[in-house]
Amino acid sequence: MTLFIEEGKIYQPLPEHPIYKDYPAIQPCIERWAMIEPLLPTSKHLRKALDLGCHTGWFARQLSARGFQVLAIEKNEEWVEVAKSIKAAGPEPEYVVGNLLEMEFPASDVALCLSVISYLFNDTSKGWAFLNRVSLASPRLFLDLGNTHPGFTMPFDRETISEQIIDHTAYSFARLLGDTALQRPLFLFSRG
Repeated sequence: MTLFIEEGKIYQPLPEHPIYKDYPAIQPCIERWAMIEPLLPTSKHLRKALDLGCHTGWFARQLSARGFQVLAIEKNEEWVEVAKSIKAAGPEPEYVVGNLLEMEFPASDVALCLSVISYLFNDTSKGWAFLNRVSLASPRLFLDLGNTHPGFTMPFDRETISEQIIDHTAYSFARLLGDTALQRPLFLFSRG
């Protein structure tokens, strides 16, 4: 099953899943969530969120539990099926199988793009077009750099990402929130 990256480990924690609940997760989702949650919009109206590259929906479920209506997009149908099998504590996220590079995104209050950006810049122009569409759809974006992968090139690194994204998107502000235990920097980008 493609949920596994290393023997006996899964990518995101799945404590609610009857089969995978005891498997250790590779990704430190809780520490990233601890950096994201205090900066989420808190208005009383129905809040909308995008989880771009949602994997098995851990972050989508966290957003849902805080009252967000979530559109969660993932290219792997198997991961989406696992995400759909887990009940959310709030409004049920809408899970969609799709290619982030080819999609338009509805307006949202916040977007998460965690551990996927390095997959989206194999074609630099498509990567920038994706980030620009996100910046027009959502005034806030939480983004981490994830891993670098063979065959994928990035037009930015930890030191240049803020300037590059501000130059190529509608975002005008960037803030480094911190590093995860895996030494992946997490950023907040906003339109003001």
